Amino acid sequence: NENIDFLIVHHGLFWIPPTPLIGPNYEKVKNCIEKNIAVYGAHLPLDCHPEIGNNAILASKLELTQIGTFLSYEGRDIGLITECKISRKELTNRLLNLFHGGINEMEFGPSQPSKIAILTGSGQSAFDELKSIGADTFITGELKQHHFNLAQERDLNVYTCGHYATETFGVKALGEEVAAKFDLPFKFIDTACPL
Repeated sequence: NENIDFLIVHHGLFWIPPTPLIGPNYEKVKNCIEKNIAVYGAHLPLDCHPEIGNNAILASKLELTQIGTFLSYEGRDIGLITECKISRKELTNRLLNLFHGGINEMEFGPSQPSKIAILTGSGQSAFDELKSIGADTFITGELKQHHFNLAQERDLNVYTCGHYATETFGVKALGEEVAAKFDLPFKFIDTACPL
């Protein structure tokens, strides 16, 4: 319906292990072939890109200064470390203004945070590194239930803002870059995913 012939996505069509082309997987691929739609997926590179990555854009929108990276995966850091010069209350307000679908606040750390770790999408793999990088606050998309207890035990401020919501920034930025470079129209199609 949108006359799209080039689709930029974050997660892509397939995960490991290889997915058989049956059922919904078959239908997705068939639809792309029949309508001559190219699909470009950029997962982790788009999370950690220093300018148009999800983490970098989120830090910029929150007006936080990048001071480093963390959480090595296949030889590249995928998380972002920022310094914080605002109060926890101000940080919470900025997050609420940015994520209109709401956030979950677990405020067990300092009321004046000093170092914030950001990992968009799923933050489970980063949680155990927060102490070693000196972060007192963590912003991510989603966690599991036991992270609530860990936030209390480790005196952390933790904000979950939605896996989908935290991973739309990079796709939009990449789409805008491609559209500008090749003089193409661009439209972001929101799936309104609440997770």
